[in-house]
Amino acid sequence: MTKGAKIAVPLLAYERHEQRGGRLCNGVLVTEDRENGTLSFGVVSDIGADCEASRAAYQPEREITALDFGLSTLFAGHEGQLRGKGWLKALRAYDQRITRIACGQQRHTVAGRVPARDTGKPLHLFVAGSEPKSDVS
Repeated sequence: MTKGAKIAVPLLAYERHEQRGGRLCNGVLVTEDRENGTLSFGVVSDIGADCEASRAAYQPEREITALDFGLSTLFAGHEGQLRGKGWLKALRAYDQRITRIACGQQRHTVAGRVPARDTGKPLHLFVAGSEPKSDVS
């Protein structure tokens, strides 16, 4: 191959692509498989017009509701429904309770649960697989 020269790549159609329909675009999708380095080529087609009829005929099984997430009210619907009123108040109560529990735990915890800190002796660190050096003071 010469740099900058055009190359011709034969593309074969497959059954699903031919049945899908759509308008062929002036584009080719080139992807490289990261595992084995093979290149794949795909012809780009616009199927928007073919899908319009199915989009128009779509009937959802249940009413569509847009939700807005918040703290004072957990959910607000697109028609003004407010669900989870007082959520921030409840969240603050949970936060205060958890904070009180955490403070009590810290206050009643015996100091120095790590043995190296209790003994007053220096902590010796070494790399795994190497011999620890003796510390002569």
